[in-house]
Amino acid sequence: MVITHERGLFANPPNILIVYGDELLKGNYRENLRDYLYKSPSAPIGKGTHDFWITYGSGGSPNHSWEDMSITPRPMRGIVEMGAIPIALDPPSIRMHLSVLTQEISHQWLVPTDLSIKHEDFWPSTSSRPYKIPYADETALSLQEGTPLYGPPLLGREDIHWSAFFQSDQSVQDGVSWTDIGEEGGHRIWRQKYIAQPVAQPAGLARLKLRDTFNDLDLFIMGVKSAAEAYASSDNKFQWFEPVLTSPLWYHAGLCIAFSKQDFFYFGFYQDHRKLGITRTGSPSGVPEHLSPLPNYHPLRDVFNSIALRIVRNGDNYYFQARLYHPAAGGGLLENIDPPPPLGGHLSDKSFRTLAIFTHTSEPKAMGLIVKTWADGIVCDAAFRNVAILDGSPSSGSESILRTDKIPPNWDYSPSSGYDTLPLSSLVLNRPAKQAGVRIGRGMLHNEWLHLNTPYKDTNISYDLDHPNGFYGNNLDYDHNPSVDRAPKVLTKTPGSHEFAVATVARINRSSFNPWAGDGARGMTMWGRPKSAKIDAVVLPDHSLKKQSLPDPDGTYKIAFIVVASRRSDISSAALSTVDTIRSYWDAAFEALTLGRRKSASSLP
Repeated sequence: MVITHERGLFANPPNILIVYGDELLKGNYRENLRDYLYKSPSAPIGKGTHDFWITYGSGGSPNHSWEDMSITPRPMRGIVEMGAIPIALDPPSIRMHLSVLTQEISHQWLVPTDLSIKHEDFWPSTSSRPYKIPYADETALSLQEGTPLYGPPLLGREDIHWSAFFQSDQSVQDGVSWTDIGEEGGHRIWRQKYIAQPVAQPAGLARLKLRDTFNDLDLFIMGVKSAAEAYASSDNKFQWFEPVLTSPLWYHAGLCIAFSKQDFFYFGFYQDHRKLGITRTGSPSGVPEHLSPLPNYHPLRDVFNSIALRIVRNGDNYYFQARLYHPAAGGGLLENIDPPPPLGGHLSDKSFRTLAIFTHTSEPKAMGLIVKTWADGIVCDAAFRNVAILDGSPSSGSESILRTDKIPPNWDYSPSSGYDTLPLSSLVLNRPAKQAGVRIGRGMLHNEWLHLNTPYKDTNISYDLDHPNGFYGNNLDYDHNPSVDRAPKVLTKTPGSHEFAVATVARINRSSFNPWAGDGARGMTMWGRPKSAKIDAVVLPDHSLKKQSLPDPDGTYKIAFIVVASRRSDISSAALSTVDTIRSYWDAAFEALTLGRRKSASSLP
């Protein structure tokens, strides 16, 4: 069957174009569709007639493509693939669909990967010449390595969406909205919030509150707002955040006891730098067997404020103990073990408290330090100072300190020998996922601390010349569970005695989700430093300025809605009705999102 077309139903004239034929969906259907309509004089849609084509029925994932700004009288601003026609038309489904549609259409303007900025904090220059803002991967590398950002972290997913560190007011381009809730240790605290959104109400249809919006930087880039209008309530400044700590995140960092390769106790910071958790391998993620908040712990007030962690074995019982710690305050890691410190209560810097007592009848094989994450795209940089060991009872046992001022030698687990090859009086590094980072703290007083880091990306970068910034690694997780072992660990063999203790000092040095988190930042709180820049410091590339040109004096864009299929019988009346409803909501939504300064005309002539 050759490709043909006809108008859909439900209007006079109908406003949905149907294009079908055996050849249409073979190969790249948008190229076939474009070539057919550009050559079809009877079609109401053709070359230069519309700014956007919105297509349904392909079954693919939503995306924006086939932009050609050279076409006249109206440039082709994009042929959007929306995939299959939605089945449900309840308000939440329409709201989500409009959000996706808005994102794909607005990719015509947003987000320019080659956005530049003038900002002396990052690029001091007497000429204040603009410089390219960092790619998302470059921001990610700075965050996971703990080095200063060298530009505003504005770019997120694929470098064409906003970063989750940008105060982007719930922008449709993966934007997150944040509110400032206070200060701690010279750092501000930002918490994710939802803000009121515009409302769309087409004639004859129900009122619908939209899911997302365009922020003022969006509207500035689109040409809807001037620099003088954008962010008028904040001195024309937009903000971003340089995070230090984030919660909740899916990590566990601290001490571990290994009974077998897949049977561990974990004791340490659990999803939050203000909470200690105790779990066993196989515990459901997010459900610790014991969780203790740390209301008196304030790590941002001093970079050495830490928690002393201790596990004491007495027969088959294991006592999990902790106290607040600062190197200058003194106090040993192995003091006051017998009798056991009191159970429960908030931690202080005076003495250990027992948080929980667990029983395990198997013999322990290894012990040490661990950082594990069970979701990808999380940085958890945990710092540890020394491992103290008591071999035997408190009255007659021997004490030793294994120092953490250098990176331990590598050690790999062997199924044949298990933990038998571990040293008894020194530390080794077990890094089954080689992407995991390990380093010694930078600078004096920090160089006694060993850092285990779970980076977003592989720090052993393989360069890819096809990618604009040279590399694009995979999101990674570093879990340890009954079937996976990717967590970085520093281990030593357990003493042979039925009584021993192992202790360390630990803190979360840095924790964060990734720049491309988007909705993954929902419910998060960040501690860090806010930064800002004037909107007129943003320098738009020439292609962005060209796209600001208005198609009509009143800012009306002509939008065509098209349903494609191999056969006419594949397109039902119900499907056409759904697309027509979406079309009506889209016209109302676009006008609301652009403050009434831009319009969408989707009726066919």
